[in-house]
Amino acid sequence: FTDLRIESAVTLTGGGSILMEGATARVSDVTGIADTGHLTIEANSSILGQGSIGTNRTQLTNHGTIQANVDGGILNVDPGANGMVNDGLLDSTQLSTLRLHQGTYTNTNGTIRAQDGSSVELFSGPSIVNGSLVTLGTGVIETGNATAGSLTDVSLDGFIRINNADNIQLIGTLTGTATSEILIGSTGSFTDLQIESTVN
Repeated sequence: FTDLRIESAVTLTGGGSILMEGATARVSDVTGIADTGHLTIEANSSILGQGSIGTNRTQLTNHGTIQANVDGGILNVDPGANGMVNDGLLDSTQLSTLRLHQGTYTNTNGTIRAQDGSSVELFSGPSIVNGSLVTLGTGVIETGNATAGSLTDVSLDGFIRINNADNIQLIGTLTGTATSEILIGSTGSFTDLQIESTVN
């Protein structure tokens, strides 16, 4: 592992980027007390590449861009107990995967996007609240081990696939477009789109 350690409140500002080149690259509070590190990415700043951000130990706030952009690579976003605030862009491009791990993602005024040929994976039950889910071309937002993952008051412009044996809960309002689709991809195991409240 090669680490950029976030041991306190740290802000990335001024328009620069952190480039994560290897699958074992990490941006996280990896040695201190869990959840004492807080990384804020300001508008016009970005983290790009593959590896892991947060490692279930770091609070994350994104006003800029977090983007998976390595062909065949995975960029893991795994916030600590305080979750993540995103009013910027969480993105995958260039045949990559952006993997959102368990936690609450407050996505008000934010966008989670999978570009053509790329994917956003909802892994192990993240809870996404507000904001927009977008896919372009053959891009897909899909589940991975997503038992009890939830979408609350989100807008969908594109394609979500719930893979075999996975589950997503819908809560509140799902606002779609004429081309929005949710595929329940059961191939033998129960695969659920769960309606947990009044859904409009």
